[in-house]
Amino acid sequence: MDSLLLSDLERYYIIQGSELGCRTDGRAANEYRPLEVETGILSHASGSASVRISETHLVGCVKVEVGKPLATQPDQGRIEIHVEW
Repeated sequence: MDSLLLSDLERYYIIQGSELGCRTDGRAANEYRPLEVETGILSHASGSASVRISETHLVGCVKVEVGKPLATQPDQGRIEIHVEW
């Protein structure tokens, strides 16, 4: 837990920035980072999107297949979820 402790100078910097309503990157306290969303970016997926927030870039996709129910449960559907990063 020691890594979570702040020095007096760090604490002062955070408090002053909060009181003045400013951030280190020049944005106001209530100003969001620029956001870009693009959909349909992966042709091999049923659905996909790219999201950029400043220097952060996220890509997500969904693949859907219609398959046969299990022989032991012929009246029930099935959903499989896989997450990769």
